[in-house]
Amino acid sequence: MLTGKVYVITSPELVNAVNRNSRVLAFNPFIAQLGKRITGHDEATSQVVQHNLNGEQGPGYVTEIHDKTVAALADNDNIKHITSAMLERIQTYLDQAEQKTDFDLFAWLRHAMTRCSTTAIYGPENPLAKDQENLAAAFWNFDESLNLLIVNVLPSILAPSGNRARTQLGAAFQKYFQHYVPGQSVSSAMALKRHLINTKYGITPWNAGRLEVGVLLGILANIIPTIFYTLIHIYDDQHLLRRIRDELEATSVKSDPGGRTRTLRVVTLREKCQLLHATFKEVLRHHALGSSVRYVREDILLDGKYLLRKGMVVQMPMAVLHMDRGAWGEDANTFRPERFLQPDHDDIGKGSRQASASAFRPFGGGTSLCPGRHVATLETMALAAMMVLRFDLEPADGNLSIPAPNQESLATNVFPPGKDVRSSAPVRESEEAPDCVLRVSRLLLLLLSMHTYMIIAKPILSKPSSWLNRFVEITKPGIQERVGYFPPGPPEPHYLHPIIDSDLAIDFYPLGFIPNRNETLAKDVLRQALYESLNYRTTAKMPARGYKMQEREFLLSVSHSAGAIDLTWGMWTVVLGEMQGYVDAYPGYDYQFEIRKYRDWEIAGYVIGAGFVETRA
Repeated sequence: MLTGKVYVITSPELVNAVNRNSRVLAFNPFIAQLGKRITGHDEATSQVVQHNLNGEQGPGYVTEIHDKTVAALADNDNIKHITSAMLERIQTYLDQAEQKTDFDLFAWLRHAMTRCSTTAIYGPENPLAKDQENLAAAFWNFDESLNLLIVNVLPSILAPSGNRARTQLGAAFQKYFQHYVPGQSVSSAMALKRHLINTKYGITPWNAGRLEVGVLLGILANIIPTIFYTLIHIYDDQHLLRRIRDELEATSVKSDPGGRTRTLRVVTLREKCQLLHATFKEVLRHHALGSSVRYVREDILLDGKYLLRKGMVVQMPMAVLHMDRGAWGEDANTFRPERFLQPDHDDIGKGSRQASASAFRPFGGGTSLCPGRHVATLETMALAAMMVLRFDLEPADGNLSIPAPNQESLATNVFPPGKDVRSSAPVRESEEAPDCVLRVSRLLLLLLSMHTYMIIAKPILSKPSSWLNRFVEITKPGIQERVGYFPPGPPEPHYLHPIIDSDLAIDFYPLGFIPNRNETLAKDVLRQALYESLNYRTTAKMPARGYKMQEREFLLSVSHSAGAIDLTWGMWTVVLGEMQGYVDAYPGYDYQFEIRKYRDWEIAGYVIGAGFVETRA
C-alpha cells in the first residue's frame, strides 16, 4: 500500500467526490498499515486491528474505536469536561509565565500543554504528568523520530532515540491500563471507552500501552503548534489583537461588582467570539500542511471521469487546497481571518472571496473527520483568549515574525516552528482595571466539570401538562422537600430541541436540582417514576415491555440508552444518554426512564427533568 501508485487530488470538487465514495476510497486501511509501524504493537494485535476494517461484517475493532471516540469527543458536555480540566491545570503555568523575564514561547507551550492536555484525558494517574522518567520529553523524542519509525527498517539502529521513547511510553501506559478500574479510576470518557474496547477485543495491557502511544499523537502533535501559531498571528497584528480583545470583553468576560475579578466564559467562545474563531480557522488554513489519504479498495470511475485502480493510494494535500485561488480568491496567500466570518458580520471584508468548505481540510473530511476537532478548537480558543486578555507579548529582539515550519511528518498536519520565539509576557496595563488579573474562575470550572443526571420519559397518550403533573405527584413530600431549584435559580420551564438528521424533536422540562451527590434520593425518584410508568401502561392497556431493573454500583438504571443531545441554558448543560442510534431508541410507543451519570470528574449534583420525543411539524 505504501509503495504503489499515488493519485494526487488538488481539486475541491474531486475532493468532494472522494468523500462521497468512502466505502471504496477508504481511510481505515492506513490505520492498519501505519499504526503498527508507529506504535510497534505485536502481530496478534495487528490481526485484531485489520479484521473487518470497514465494518461490512458488523462492528470491528477499528470501527468501534472510531465510533466510541467520536461519541466521547462529540460536541457536548465531554468537551467542557476535558477543556475545564486542562484550563484548571494550565493556571499554574500562566502564573509562572508572569514571573519569567523571558522564555521560548513554543517550548513553554509544549511543556505546559503536554502535561495539561493529557491529564484532562487520562486523569490524575496520567503518566506524562507524573513524569517520573521524563515521559513528556520522551514523547517529543518519539514525535521527532516518527518518519524513521514509519519506514520501519531497523528502528533500534536507525531511530534509536525514538524507538527507546516509544518503548518507554508504551510501558508507562501499560502500567496505567493495568491499574485502570472502570467505575473507580478517574479519567475522561475517551480513556474509559478505549479501555473497555481493548478489553473486549482481548488486547493485552502491553499492546494497549503501545496503541496509546499513537493516540498521544492525536492529542498533542497538532494542537500545540496550532496554539503557538494562533498566538503569534494575533500578537503580530496589533489591529487584530485589539479587535479580538474588544470582542472578548464585549461577549465573554464578566466582571464582579468590585471590578477586581473577571471571569472568562469559555463555554460560549465558539459562538460568541466569531473573530477569534475565524482567526483559529485561518491559522489552520495557513499551517495545516499535511495530506488526507485514502486506499482504493476496488476500481472506481471518480466523478464519472477519472479511473482509479484498486490497490493504489489517493492523496489530497492540504497545502495545495488551502492556497487554491479558485477556491479562496486572489488573496489566498494573505492571512485574512475575515474570510471565515459570517456574511453579515460587521468586520467582513469587501471584494474578497469567503471560506470554501470543500477546500478547507485541516481535520480531514468525510467519514474520517478528526474526532477531536471540537476539543482542539475550544482548547485553542480558550488558551488564546486567556493569554491575550492577561498578557502582552514582547519579543526579546523587538521583532515578532511568523516562523516557518520545521519538518514534515506523515502522521501530523500542523508542523512545529523551525525557530522558537523568545519573548516576555508582561501583564497588561488596563485603564479601567489596572490591578485586574483575568482568570477562569473556580466556580466556572466546577460548573463545567459538573456531571448531570436526569430522569427522562416519553409519555404515551398523554399531554405534556398531565405528564408533568403526574411526575410531580410521584415526588412525595419526603422527597420533594429535598429537591431544590437550579442554582442560581431555575432555567426556562420548557425547551424544544430538534434531533439532527431526523424529523423528531425532544420536549424537555427541567424540574429541579438535587445537590451534594444525594444518590439515594435520585434512586428513590427514579424508582417511583418507573412504578408510575408501569401503572400508567396498565391503565392504558399497553404492554409493559422494554423495562429492566438493574442496580449498578452507583445508580439505578432503567431501559436502554436514549441517544445524545445537548440542552443548554446558561452554564447548565443536560446530556441525554449516549451517541448511538437515537431514533432507534424510541421504537413505537415505548415508555422510557433513565438516569445517566457522566462520572469522569467531580460531581456537584443531579439535574432532574422530564421529557418526551415528538414528530416535528
